[in-house]
Amino acid sequence: MTRHRPPTRSGFTLVELLVVIAIIGILVALLLPAVQAARAAARRAQCLNNFKQVGLGMQNYHSALQKFPPGAIYDHPSCNGLHMYNGPGWGIMFLPYIEESAVDDMWQEDGPGGIYGPNNSKVPRNRIDPFMCPSDPQDEQVYNTVIFGHQINWWNTNMGGVADSTNAWAEDRQCYIGDNRPKYIPAGDGMLANKTAVRIRDVTDGTSQTLFIGEITGGEPGSDTGWTYANGTLFSTGWGINGAGTIPGEGEFISSGEPPFSSYHPGGCHFSRVDGSVQFVHQDTDALVLVALTTREGRDEVPGDL
Repeated sequence: MTRHRPPTRSGFTLVELLVVIAIIGILVALLLPAVQAARAAARRAQCLNNFKQVGLGMQNYHSALQKFPPGAIYDHPSCNGLHMYNGPGWGIMFLPYIEESAVDDMWQEDGPGGIYGPNNSKVPRNRIDPFMCPSDPQDEQVYNTVIFGHQINWWNTNMGGVADSTNAWAEDRQCYIGDNRPKYIPAGDGMLANKTAVRIRDVTDGTSQTLFIGEITGGEPGSDTGWTYANGTLFSTGWGINGAGTIPGEGEFISSGEPPFSSYHPGGCHFSRVDGSVQFVHQDTDALVLVALTTREGRDEVPGDL
């Protein structure tokens, strides 16, 4: 008599299934930080390449005109006695040298209000890729000003000119009234100051030891607050890096005055130097070292490592 065995069923038991799920969870937990770190490293490398591109554009500008662009063209009413004039910032002036001639052609120097005038309302609406850091979540247009009753949202930027080692926009550094006539004082001991076009031969501290352009951040995404490339985006290193005036520094964004240089890369931010090189400067860099790196002719040495 033949006996028939009951059919066997293949599959996982509940215990085996739970073990497999637990192993997969452990592997994901181990791999996720590595994946995130790799993505952060890739974004940081892209940001560094952006700074290299902008630094090369500045070198090409100097080769063509024998000087770097001024940080800004800004007139205060107390200086000209008539009206405030906001001319183009360095971010506009050298656009042809980073293959952005189409945007540069939109700029009209002759006209009321300068960069804020009606003739130039289309300029800041153009996104300039090299100015943007992929690690900054605020990649958007930000509210900046009202031109003749119309609100203009400008594309933000993650690059700011290194203007001074203490304060780039102190009012008494812009002009003073003497002999019944306004006299301008070149503002800033750095590379990009108001109405100051620096030449390479003026950088007696050494082009490899002088900061040129640094990384900046604005407000949270959707906050409509940030910095724009069109007018004078100038800052000083006197406030350190990733300080309380920045979101990455666990503070609040300061829309006026001079917040510190900052970035969403852990521990510091990128700076390009006058020779075109780019270096990541740590947020705990000594204040005296930042001063020495900022001044173009301070005859000061840069001590230690960054």
